[in-house]
Amino acid sequence: MTRKIHIVLGHVAILAWLPAAAQQLVVDRSPAPSRITPADAPRLGGPEVKGFVADHFLLGAKGEVWIIDAIRIWAAPDSTSTNSRRLEDLYERLVLFGGIESEPPAPNQPPDCDCHNLTAVKTAVPPFDSAQSQAGQIDFRNLNWWVPGGEEIQFGIMGSGREIEGGQGRHNWYDQASASGRHRLRVFDAKGKYSGPYTRNGVPLDPRLGIAVQVWAHQRPPVSVSGAVR
Repeated sequence: MTRKIHIVLGHVAILAWLPAAAQQLVVDRSPAPSRITPADAPRLGGPEVKGFVADHFLLGAKGEVWIIDAIRIWAAPDSTSTNSRRLEDLYERLVLFGGIESEPPAPNQPPDCDCHNLTAVKTAVPPFDSAQSQAGQIDFRNLNWWVPGGEEIQFGIMGSGREIEGGQGRHNWYDQASASGRHRLRVFDAKGKYSGPYTRNGVPLDPRLGIAVQVWAHQRPPVSVSGAVR
């Protein structure tokens, strides 16, 4: 199927045929129990993270442009959340951050540019956009997020927890983990500024452990141009 559009530039009428692209599941790292070691709990984050944990994924090849339509992630609520599995009852806001992954600065050196930082792509407030929020699944839809093919795209979710009954603080945000591929998990603050690598008790995680995610996207169709001078 194609879509036809007319573009008039000066005295040149251009007829462009744009193939209609359909979104497809291009990244599928659904949550699964860790197959690395029993000590690796299948969730990432927690109260020690002052912001959020970020992972990455890759779409297509260099020279291509991809448009991300939707991203699905899974939360792993902390032990204080056992009385409710509805994420609306636990978190008052979720923010999807993203950007092109860049090499981190040298150890003990501050970032030399904003290229290491991530920006907010979309904010979600209750009721969250998923019929499965009771099972920890959240969908960020209608993103229209344009990214280059062949580049590692970083993403992360910052969850703002609600107050815990009894004055025990706020619910902590944890990402459900998936044991697949290779990952370089990093920590960013609440504004998306790079903080450093993500570790557990000061020890880097096994690189096979990353954030569970599914990504639906479509490639920007090429434009074939024909026209005549009027």
